[in-house]
Amino acid sequence: MSHHRQVRTFIATIPDQAFTQRLVQASALLKDQAPLKDLRWIDPKNWHITLRFLGNLNPRQLVVLPAVLSKTLAGHQPFSIRFKCIHCFPSTSKPQVIAALFAPSSELLALARASELAARAIALTPEDRLFRPHISLARYSKRQPAYLPQAITFDSLPLAINQVIIFSSELTSCGPIYKPLHKLPLTIS
Repeated sequence: MSHHRQVRTFIATIPDQAFTQRLVQASALLKDQAPLKDLRWIDPKNWHITLRFLGNLNPRQLVVLPAVLSKTLAGHQPFSIRFKCIHCFPSTSKPQVIAALFAPSSELLALARASELAARAIALTPEDRLFRPHISLARYSKRQPAYLPQAITFDSLPLAINQVIIFSSELTSCGPIYKPLHKLPLTIS
């Protein structure tokens, strides 16, 4: 009966290689300052900006999602977003992760809205949380962390956004394993 299994899924975009390399350098500085017992660092190959977490999808939803998402993404072209800083997320009073944060982007917000429309089209409950784009770099292992970094900024290339990816997420004792299920390029019309 494994073919009826639900798959934990999310829609995201990933940083390009140049941006990833710059972020690896910046997070290395943080690793030198941070008490390692408070933080679990995320492998750069797992870095992404979640556009919409979908949760567990059944096989039918998984089959129709790529076509539905492709429709809602129609007309969206490649663009770039601007890095703002590395800081606690969602806030310094209730930090869950250390994350790369980005300047507001109407294009990225439009991708999140397109992802939300696709989620609703496959009968998922509407997402009511505000979209706050970030790349999680490290997770706090405690509720009240001892270490809170100052916001770190660095000169960075803009982050080029040219595709949207549907990922599966398998939770394991060593951390989540993300697998791209479908890649949907943003095309210049």
